[in-house]
Amino acid sequence: MHHSNHLQTGSVLNDGFAHCVSGFLLQVSSWAVGPWYVWYLTDPKTVRLNDSRITAIQPGTFSQLKMCSMLNLSSNQLTEVKRDMFEGLNALRTLYVDHNIINDILPGAFSHPKLHEIYFNNNKLTNIRKAMWKGLHSLAIFHLDHNLITDIQPGTFSHLKKCWMLNLSHNKLTEVRQDMWDGLDALWHLHLDHNFIINIQQGAFSQLKRCEIIDISSNKLTTAGKDM
Repeated sequence: MHHSNHLQTGSVLNDGFAHCVSGFLLQVSSWAVGPWYVWYLTDPKTVRLNDSRITAIQPGTFSQLKMCSMLNLSSNQLTEVKRDMFEGLNALRTLYVDHNIINDILPGAFSHPKLHEIYFNNNKLTNIRKAMWKGLHSLAIFHLDHNLITDIQPGTFSHLKKCWMLNLSHNKLTEVRQDMWDGLDALWHLHLDHNFIINIQQGAFSQLKRCEIIDISSNKLTTAGKDM
């Protein structure tokens, strides 16, 4: 038997998943117009809230979903990722927050030891810094493409010791420096194509010892030297 609950249009409330029956899947589809009537299942492994009109998620909203390994929040209207927004999702391995309008990620937003993939592409991030990604020690695949990133502060990725794929394509970077990649010791694939890069500082990639693919195509470079 399914149970229905009424969620406020435009937001997800922190008691939204508190009373559930057993199962594995929750889904809110784009057909849900006006008030949402959500049929959901206790402790699902997959939660899909994509293609809706969610503007905010209160802390503790997902705290009952201890077994959830995939959360899809893509194509909504989120503007920031707040502290404790994903509290309780201890089994989370894949997170989709792409195609929102996120322009900031507050410190303490992540503390997920199993999180393996994050899709932050197609948002409005402009400047990324170290505090944003603290707690992502198992992250391996990281999509930050199609944002508005103009700079990467030194040490931004220093927590990401296991990250092997980083996609920064289709942003607004103009230069590449060595300190951008501090801590990315396991990186294999780095995508910097379709930016506005005009300068690559000497030794910019020298610490990426394991990197097999560095894509810098479709930028604004006019010269290339052996010291890159």
